[in-house]
Amino acid sequence: MTFVAHVVEFLLIAALVAALGLAAAFVIARSYVRRHWRLVRGHVATRGVLATLAVVSAGRERYVSRATPVELSRGTAARVSSPIPTSKGLTASCTPTSRRTRRG
Repeated sequence: MTFVAHVVEFLLIAALVAALGLAAAFVIARSYVRRHWRLVRGHVATRGVLATLAVVSAGRERYVSRATPVELSRGTAARVSSPIPTSKGLTASCTPTSRRTRRG
């Protein structure tokens, strides 16, 4: 086998071992949290992590798409009827799911 084949083989085995390790860590952590959730639920670190995730997911459209105030006033991307310019100059067309009136 060539050197490149050995490197590819090593990287594949290393990726498989890493994936199995992450899966095992996830299962162990999940079982621990399920058993001890009532103790962890009110902890300040848990509340901080959950609050951070909520803020990040709520502001995702605003920060990622760099939408203008006019686009933000239309609602989410799923409800926008006209093409939306993206950050790379491409447009994504969305079909409206419901008619929304603008609240003044």
